[in-house]
Amino acid sequence: MKGRLFLLLALAASPVAFAQPASESPAAVAARTRQEAIKSIEFVFTVTETVEPGAWNMLGLGAPGGGPLPAQRVTRESKNRLVISGNRIRYENNHPIPSAQTNDFSTAINLAVSDGTRQKKYFGPTSGADKKNSYGILANPARGMIAQDTLELPMVLAARGYDSELSLSAFAKNLKPTGDTLRVRDRKCAAYTWLAQRMTVWVDETVGHSPRRIQFVSRGVTTTQLEIESVVEPTSGLFLPSFWKETKYSDAGKLRTTLAVRVDEVDVNREYGADTFDLEFPPGIDVDDQRSMTHHRVQPDQSLVPLDAAGQPISWLDRNWVWLTCVTAGCVLGLVAVFSWRKVARQFRRPA
Repeated sequence: MKGRLFLLLALAASPVAFAQPASESPAAVAARTRQEAIKSIEFVFTVTETVEPGAWNMLGLGAPGGGPLPAQRVTRESKNRLVISGNRIRYENNHPIPSAQTNDFSTAINLAVSDGTRQKKYFGPTSGADKKNSYGILANPARGMIAQDTLELPMVLAARGYDSELSLSAFAKNLKPTGDTLRVRDRKCAAYTWLAQRMTVWVDETVGHSPRRIQFVSRGVTTTQLEIESVVEPTSGLFLPSFWKETKYSDAGKLRTTLAVRVDEVDVNREYGADTFDLEFPPGIDVDDQRSMTHHRVQPDQSLVPLDAAGQPISWLDRNWVWLTCVTAGCVLGLVAVFSWRKVARQFRRPA
């Protein structure tokens, strides 16, 4: 899940009234209705992941011939938080990740925020003491903050399924009804496809056109499948996801991991302060500024000292040598001009 942070900060457009295209599907109409009604939303959710033996080998971890990783089935649990308010986002992803160094889960902080003008991301150990494995990112608001991993899809589709920035290029608007139906856990659902039919969404028309199953297929093999349950949220009266199970398979169809997500708390249309969508980097960590393609080290006052390609601080003189050179050259030229003018003036003042 580490990749989620750094695939993971997108700008969620402020919920506004949308004009309805004549050809809009029922799923898109429902997504637009939810987005207009939900000005802000907060999900607190628990993720329980079960990893099958050898699943990490499929991800490239472990030495060839070194045996399956993990050697036996393992289960890990985490509590996480997602806040979306207008064009601002906070995503606290606290789920353990597999570590190539220890061949075990590693507990870490994975935090991403956007205030609508810039993104800030931080990844590091929970203790905050190991600066070597901690780093940050600054970036412009853009796609990729959340919903780059299928785990968050049910939440994002519920709140911003009509949003072209947050929901994978206007997810709901791009779903194409196939006309097919299927009973998914005793409910009749309509099929929608996207990504050249590599993704199929089975929508329950009796539950606010909410996704009930999402299936990703590669070369004829199901690689990811989500089974989603939705309930009515009393404040808004909308159907929102309450539980979903995500199953991931290898390209050969072998079971890799199973994730069960339970929504513990949901809060709709609450007011949030600016501090919710900001974070302070721990002093001493390195930060990549993707806006200027530069690297920095965080100081105790949150100022950033530029680093060179070797990761060493760039001195004030090195950072300002061009400016200093220009000033020095200007001063020299100015002195030359003054002395030249004085020399010419003395010649004109000499008596004949």
